[in-house]
Amino acid sequence: MKPKHEYAEYIKLWLDGADVQYKNNRAWVLVTNLYDFDRIITEFRVKSEVNPTKVMYVGLILKGDEVIDFGYSDWRDQCDTLQITFSIETGEVIAAEVLE
Repeated sequence: MKPKHEYAEYIKLWLDGADVQYKNNRAWVLVTNLYDFDRIITEFRVKSEVNPTKVMYVGLILKGDEVIDFGYSDWRDQCDTLQITFSIETGEVIAAEVLE
């Protein structure tokens, strides 16, 4: 009998129509074909319906039109120029807002 594929559970889910993802560096990537299961990968998962986000605040110090320094934080009271919302899964910017 042929041994079971290491990711047989995820292959079956994918063949049944589930959105299966693999971790590529720090981002989750959607499986698009069976060859994706043969990559040297340690992590697969079924895509979550929720898109978790991370909000970061950026503070800028300007001299005229020039940025001379900047910082970023999880807390608005420390950096109050920009609010940037990222997708935790993809690292992409979802929204950016100039704060007053």
